[in-house]
Amino acid sequence: MTALQSVDQELYDAAKIDGAGSWQQFWNVTLPGIRPTFIFVVLLTIINSLLIFDYIFIITRGGPAGATEVVPTLMWKEAFERFEAGYASAMGLGLSFVSGVIVLIFVLLRRRGWEV
Repeated sequence: MTALQSVDQELYDAAKIDGAGSWQQFWNVTLPGIRPTFIFVVLLTIINSLLIFDYIFIITRGGPAGATEVVPTLMWKEAFERFEAGYASAMGLGLSFVSGVIVLIFVLLRRRGWEV
């Protein structure tokens, strides 16, 4: 909400004078104005979603019929309940690869001059 309030009202007025509709104002004024905050929130959400193992494991252990199953809890089940350490390590490498791609995207955005 603070990021939305920080977008200058004069930009909206100028867009209206130029004939921009609601969607054009959103795409060309609002999103560029809140981009640093939006990217920061997305980054924290991704990091927290990858670190969710302990909460789910303690509360539900993957839930009834796998309803709250996430990759880390599935890795734990494969490694320590089904004794499939190779499969669990392959999932771990896949999760590491996905994490690396996310970090690479943010590094590239940072190099292009985005305030991340």
